[in-house]
Amino acid sequence: MSERPTPDELAEAIEEFLAVMDDLDSYPVLIHCKAGLHRTGLMSAIYRMEYEGWTPSQAVQEMKRHGFGEWACTSYNDYVMQYVLTYKPRIRHTAAR
Repeated sequence: MSERPTPDELAEAIEEFLAVMDDLDSYPVLIHCKAGLHRTGLMSAIYRMEYEGWTPSQAVQEMKRHGFGEWACTSYNDYVMQYVLTYKPRIRHTAAR
């Protein structure tokens, strides 16, 4: 991926993430990235919206409770925030969760 992922790159990463999360044989799953600031929060927010029915606002609030946005490290903060707030979940349902 480039420094800031293109929409296609981000969509591909999210589809790969959702495929892992849809596969119960993958569990338990650990979500992490190099810094734990952007990709971790983004994927966790998507998980909450897709599998637990959270609103984008609830997902952002949780990201902030866990430190997202406290450091003005890059413009990724705004990018990730806008992505979460405009994300349209397809709401996945799996009885085993």
